[in-house]
Amino acid sequence: MADHSWVHELFAKFDQGDIEGWAAYLSEDASFRIGSGVPVSGPQGAKQVISAILSMARNLRHELIDVWQTPQGVVVRGELSMNRIKDGRRITVPFCNVFDVKEQRIQRYLAHLDPSPIFN
Repeated sequence: MADHSWVHELFAKFDQGDIEGWAAYLSEDASFRIGSGVPVSGPQGAKQVISAILSMARNLRHELIDVWQTPQGVVVRGELSMNRIKDGRRITVPFCNVFDVKEQRIQRYLAHLDPSPIFN
């Protein structure tokens, strides 16, 4: 069985608001995309997207339900809970992230979730 402790560490960094620490898991040439959004390049582009989300939500918590090893990397299924800043309402959305990993860094980060509850 593969060691997925780094996956738990990655999400813990995010939930703690340590975006620099989270971005350290991405390769310099990483592609990052949330939902059907436009992919961004590199850790800097990913940090900009995440910073925009964090400006609308707080108290983020990823609950990891399943972590699967694939030949290219890892697939993670879980639930993301957060409080919207505009009204404090707690929302939870399911997610499924796909990570293509190369040389121990995420080269392609696909975050599949519906972000509309953050805005509505």
